[in-house]
Amino acid sequence: MNRIMRNVRFTLLVCLMPLFSSCEKAFEQNSVTEKDANVVIRIADFQQLSFEDTVDGRKMMTTRSAVSLSDYCDYLQFVVFDETEKLSSMNQKVGDEGYGHAAMKIAPGSYTLMVLAHKAPSYATVSSLTKVTFPGNQVGDTFLYCGAITVEDNKQNTFNVTLGRCVSMFRLCVEDNLPDDVAKMKFYYTGGSSTLDASTGWGNVNSRQTVNFDISAADRGGPAVFEVFTFPHEEYSDLKMTVTALDAQGQTLCEKIFEKVPIQRNRITQYKGVFFGSGQTSDSHITVAGDTAWTVHQTVAY
Repeated sequence: MNRIMRNVRFTLLVCLMPLFSSCEKAFEQNSVTEKDANVVIRIADFQQLSFEDTVDGRKMMTTRSAVSLSDYCDYLQFVVFDETEKLSSMNQKVGDEGYGHAAMKIAPGSYTLMVLAHKAPSYATVSSLTKVTFPGNQVGDTFLYCGAITVEDNKQNTFNVTLGRCVSMFRLCVEDNLPDDVAKMKFYYTGGSSTLDASTGWGNVNSRQTVNFDISAADRGGPAVFEVFTFPHEEYSDLKMTVTALDAQGQTLCEKIFEKVPIQRNRITQYKGVFFGSGQTSDSHITVAGDTAWTVHQTVAY
C-alpha cells in the first residue's frame, strides 16, 4: 500500500525459493489437499542475499535479513484461464493457512495461469486476463506471474512460480519539516495506470489518479517520505505528478508539479529536496543489483 515514512530510506534484494502447504479452491467450498490434487502451485519465498549499496559514490556490501512473501504481499490470487475464460480461482490473505501454496483439481489440457501478489487495500477484481483492477484504484507493491501451463493426465502437475514486480514507484523525500497546519498531502498524476493487463504485465488505462496521505500530529515537525505506485504502460513511461499540501479545511498550503517523471517496472524514481521552504539539496544515487530488487534508478533534487 502507498505509505508515509519518517526519516527512513531502504532498499531490498529478494529472490525466490519454494514454500509448501495446502489451501482451498475458490469455486468449490470443499478443501483440496495436495494428496488429492492434480495441480499444485508453489510460490517462492524471499531469501536473504548480500548486495552493494552505493552511497555518496562509495560501494558498501550490505546483508539484509531473510524475509517472507507475507512481509511484502498481503493478498495472493491464483487464477487459471481456459483461453479467455476464468476456469478456476483462489484468493488468500496473509495469515491464512497455506498462504503461498495452491492445490487444485483441473481437467487435463492447456491453460494460462495468473498469480498476483500485492499490498492493495483488498483483493483485486480479475475481470479478465487483460483487466485487473484494485479497490478504489489504489495500487500497492505488486508482483505477477502469467504463463502457459499444461495439465497432464494421470499425474500430479507441480508448477513452481517465480513472481516479478510489475509496478513502478514515485518516491518524494521531503527534507524540510512538515508544518503544523498540514493535514493532507495529495498526489495527483497522469501517465500511469491503476489497471493491469496481466497478459503483458503493463498498465492499460490512462489513469488520472489521486493518492492522499493523511498527516497526523506525530508526522508534523519533521521530514517525511511518500511513496506512490503505478503500472507503467511500456518500458519507458512518463508521469506528470502534482503534489499538494492541504490544511484541515482543504486549502492549498504549497504545491509542486513534477513534469516528465521517468518510470519503469521495478524501479524507483526519487525526488528529494526542500518542499515547503526555499533551496534544494544535492543529488544522491542508490543502486541495487538484482532483477527482483527495487532499484533507485534516478534521484532528482527539486
